[in-house]
Amino acid sequence: TAASDDGGKLSKPSRNEVNHDELARMVENGDIDTDRIIFASSQTVTLPSSLSDGADLESAVNEAKLIADRRMVLQQAHLRFSCLARMSYNSGLDFERYYRDLYEDILKYHDVWFDKLFNVDNVDPTPAEFTTGILGTLCTILRQRGDLEECTEVMKTYMAVLKRYQQMTEGCGSKAQVDCCEGLT
Repeated sequence: TAASDDGGKLSKPSRNEVNHDELARMVENGDIDTDRIIFASSQTVTLPSSLSDGADLESAVNEAKLIADRRMVLQQAHLRFSCLARMSYNSGLDFERYYRDLYEDILKYHDVWFDKLFNVDNVDPTPAEFTTGILGTLCTILRQRGDLEECTEVMKTYMAVLKRYQQMTEGCGSKAQVDCCEGLT
């Protein structure tokens, strides 16, 4: 943390310290473009062995891009949910737009989300885990605002993702994932 000097102002933090209050103010004021912050993660694409021509390859590449785009929507919402909201004074309210973007993307690309990212056979249930938390937060924001009709609609998607998360964690072999899922239900 930064030390206070005689004038009551925060001194410049050392190279290895972060002034979280200043960072939170910069995020809230829009001085930091959080849209450009992304997570670097690998994506494994398994091409069918039956690819016979360029059209099949193009179709497989287009599907991989569609999935990657969905992952980016989730990453943008999760960045705000897991990291930036902790530094923000208004918490989840500041990032409602990103939570709503995720919700609307799930509605628009329901099959991609549930058949690819939330597929019961996936070995990694974290996309469903992250989405459950984000949609639950969006429901809380809407409920607190008194928008119960919209909250009910978002809750339907939340419950579908939660159910899929439960299915994905059954027998996954990760005690941490099972514990996390049980904590949500």
